[in-house]
Amino acid sequence: MDSVSNVRSWMQEALWQEGDEQGRRLLRRWCHLVMEAERDAFLDCLWHERSSARRGWRNGYQRRWLQTRYGTLSLRVPRVRGVGRPLRTLLFDLYQRRNRDVETAVEAWVAAGCSTRAVVDVLSETFRQMVSPTTVSRILARIDRERAAWRQRPLERSYRVLWLDAKHGSLRKRGRKARKRGRKQKGVLLLAWGLRHDGREELVDFQAVEGEERYEVWEPFLTRLWERGVRPWNRWDERLELVATDGHAGLEAALAMVYPTTPLQRCRFHKVQNLVDHLRDRTHRGALLASASAVWDGVQTAAEALRRLETWVRRWSDAEPEAVATLVEGFDRTLTYLGLAPALRTRASTTNPIERFILEIEKATGHVPVWEDAPSWERHVWVLWKRLKNRNYRPTRPRPEFTHTS
Repeated sequence: MDSVSNVRSWMQEALWQEGDEQGRRLLRRWCHLVMEAERDAFLDCLWHERSSARRGWRNGYQRRWLQTRYGTLSLRVPRVRGVGRPLRTLLFDLYQRRNRDVETAVEAWVAAGCSTRAVVDVLSETFRQMVSPTTVSRILARIDRERAAWRQRPLERSYRVLWLDAKHGSLRKRGRKARKRGRKQKGVLLLAWGLRHDGREELVDFQAVEGEERYEVWEPFLTRLWERGVRPWNRWDERLELVATDGHAGLEAALAMVYPTTPLQRCRFHKVQNLVDHLRDRTHRGALLASASAVWDGVQTAAEALRRLETWVRRWSDAEPEAVATLVEGFDRTLTYLGLAPALRTRASTTNPIERFILEIEKATGHVPVWEDAPSWERHVWVLWKRLKNRNYRPTRPRPEFTHTS
């Protein structure tokens, strides 16, 4: 049986290799047919045809190599003479050596958290061609230039709601000795997600920095958003109506410095989840969290929410005084969303839109224990956002799952 399985496996591999070879031949023939048709149209004259409308003459071919999903193709690119401008095919650009499929594959593996060496190995195995680390580095350099240009774009049209949050991770320590020992340090990915006045949601900005989440990293990030155009008012009379956070003290202090007049919303689900750390009796967890969440359910005014809170406090003050004090502290900041239009209240009452994007980051790169550096982390996030945007990504409806508590 083992010999039969081995023969079957060998035959399958041989058949698929032959299929790849046939696909490469067909693609090469198709490219030649297209380029010949382009030369005929460019000269306005068919092969061996006499025409008074002819513009120039055929001048042989030049050899070109193009990397594709079927491997490297050796192409004969037509040339012309006696014409004022050169012949340019639509199949590829001047000096292009790789098909877009190869770069798309590189971006997909980068979004999955693969290193440069891993991308080289997978690319060589998938496309059956040797790809040097330099080639992959050039593709990554182009991705970095796109990311840098995106992060410098002006943000003149303001956002109606702005969600802010951070994802924690690890960065490799710099220096030869630290790298040999595999030492790492804390890092944080700052994220801003916005709801535009035309109803679209999008990633506004992100930045990976060394250290922990604190005021000193949030303040420059928010100042940069202000300088690029995210302000309480703009010349189109568009107002930033609310900023939603998870309640981190450093973030709220930075907001008070950069956006002192913008209403602040503290995520009500984070507020409820934080009660778990202050329970005396863990058997109360289910009933206490459910009743605490019901304080906000369906409320239309702050007065109604405060009455429900008073009822909840009377119920749990004796059994769980620390949890009660935690919920009461800063409770008014969890009601800011009631000042918005009814259609926006549910979405703006939590940080779920940005938490959902953080979940996408974790699904794609959760297997990466330590990032080489901050730019590498940012590159993966940028490629992931590009892929999600091409799929018309929108955060799902609010859910109480979060990546961390504050």
